Amino acid sequence: MYMKEIQIIGIGVINRTGNTIEEIWNCLTGTTAVKKTAGKTQYSSVLPSRRLRRMNRYSDMAVYVSYKALDDADIAADSLDPYRIGTIFSTGYGPMESNLTFAGMVLDKDPDLCSPTVFANTVSNACIGHICMNLGCKGVSTIVMGSNSVGYAQMLLDKGDADYILSGAVEEYHEELYQCFKQNPYSANVDIAEAAVGFLLTSEKRKDAYCRLIDFVECDLGAYPLTGGMEETDIKPVETALRRFLDQCDLPVDAVFSAGNASWFDTCESEMLRRVLGGGVVYVDGLKNYVGETLGSSLSLSIAVAALCLKNQKIPEKLAEAGKEGAAVKTILATGYDVTGNYVAYLLAGRE
Repeated sequence: MYMKEIQIIGIGVINRTGNTIEEIWNCLTGTTAVKKTAGKTQYSSVLPSRRLRRMNRYSDMAVYVSYKALDDADIAADSLDPYRIGTIFSTGYGPMESNLTFAGMVLDKDPDLCSPTVFANTVSNACIGHICMNLGCKGVSTIVMGSNSVGYAQMLLDKGDADYILSGAVEEYHEELYQCFKQNPYSANVDIAEAAVGFLLTSEKRKDAYCRLIDFVECDLGAYPLTGGMEETDIKPVETALRRFLDQCDLPVDAVFSAGNASWFDTCESEMLRRVLGGGVVYVDGLKNYVGETLGSSLSLSIAVAALCLKNQKIPEKLAEAGKEGAAVKTILATGYDVTGNYVAYLLAGRE
C-alpha cells in the first residue's frame, strides 16, 4: 500500500440524473427513466445574485458542489481552520463558454473595451478562486487540467498538507465542443453530458463516511480514446501496471466500474480488466448509460457512484450484470481516462 487511506465524507453533484447524491441513488435504484439529451443541467445556485454577477456558470457549478459536499458531511466551513482546508479540482476543457465569448469580443471590437469580468473567467482556475472566496478556504489549492484531482488530493492529505480537501471535477456543457465529438468517428456514438462533482476528503476517521480511498495507479494510453485510436498492444503496459498495483494493495476486488461509454475503447478495456480480475467480480460497464460520458468529470462521477454503492453495500440492479443484482460489495475499482490519454484505476473500500 502506497499512501494513507483517505475517507470520502461528503459528496456534491450536478448531473442529469440528479443534483444531490440522494437523487442519483434513487435514479439508479428506481424505475425513473433518464433522458439522454445533451444540454445544460438545471440547478439552483447556492449564491446570492450579487455574487453571481462576477462569475460564470462554470465557476458557479464548482461552488455549488463544494457547498453541497460540506452540507452532506454536516460540516460548516467556518468551523474549520481555513488554512487546513484545501481545494483541488480538475477539468478537461475548462470554461469554454467564457473563452469563446471573450474571443468574440476581441474580434468584434477594440480589445481594450472587452469586459474584464468575462476575461477574468476565461482561466480554468477561476472556479477554485470562487470556491476559496465564498467558503473561506486558504489551504493548498490548484486546478489540474485533464488529470486525477482526487489522487492528487489524497497525496496532499497523506503528506499532512491539509486536514480536509474539497476535491472533484467540473465540466460545463458547450454546444460547439459537443458537436465536435459527434463529428469525430471515434466518439460519434458516445452520449456526452455535463457534470460537476465535489468531494470532501479527510484522513480523519468518521463512522458515517461513504468509503475509504485506498490508492490508485496511472498509465499513459498514448492517445485520448474519444479523439484518436491506439494500437492494441498499447493496453499491455496498463495491464502490467494494474496487476502490479492490485498485488501490492492485496485487497480482493468485488466490483469494477469501467470507463465504458459506447466507444471503440470499451471492448479493449473490458477484455483487459477480465484478464486481470477474472471471474467472481461484478463488471459495471453501463454507468454512463445513465450519467453520460462527462469528459473531465467522468472519473470523479464514477468514484461518487462507487462510494454510494459501498455505503449502501450493494450494486443497483440497473448497473449490475444479470444474476448479480443487489450483490454485496466491500471493494470497488473505478477506472477512467482523461483528455491527455492518462488512464486511472482507483481502488475504494467500504468503511472499516
